[in-house]
Amino acid sequence: MRFPPVTPAIRRRRRRGFTLLEFMAVMSLAAIVVGGLFMLFGGASSDSKANAALLELGTIEDAVKGIGGGQSDFSWLDVQDGELTVAGSSRVPAKFVKGTIAAPTGMTDPFNGAVTIRSANTDENYTVTFANIPPDACATLVGNDYGTSLESMTVVGGTAVQARAMTPAEAKAACGAAGGAAVSIAWTLY
Repeated sequence: MRFPPVTPAIRRRRRRGFTLLEFMAVMSLAAIVVGGLFMLFGGASSDSKANAALLELGTIEDAVKGIGGGQSDFSWLDVQDGELTVAGSSRVPAKFVKGTIAAPTGMTDPFNGAVTIRSANTDENYTVTFANIPPDACATLVGNDYGTSLESMTVVGGTAVQARAMTPAEAKAACGAAGGAAVSIAWTLY
């Protein structure tokens, strides 16, 4: 079997790599794919943090009721900062606690914002506030139904809503009031 002779033109074509235009096209497509992946995983991260915040709020609610069981009101939350009492009780996971459970210095939400827990104005309720919530997570958090233990929720700088959940229109208005900046959310529970 005989192969055709290798001419100088064939030899040059074999050594030739990608042209600059081909290289730029491949790099552009790769950049678009990588950018899309970052956007996809960035959104997933925000959603998972919002779900973690919902879990943390439920855990705090259970801890407050467990610690204050049998007391007629929640004024005990103001004797010492309420979040320090809850954080030092071993009723919340260590990942929520700043410092150690033996010597807590506060609590943080999944967005690394401060958590405060205080009795409300009547002492028959208490307020849990999460700071540093991004607007997209804010809409998820205030649109969630918290059941009958929720008296009201407020996006700080917005208005209180006396409902178990905000409607999508209310959530968009309340969470967007800060112009895209992170907000704080306060839930008044009983």
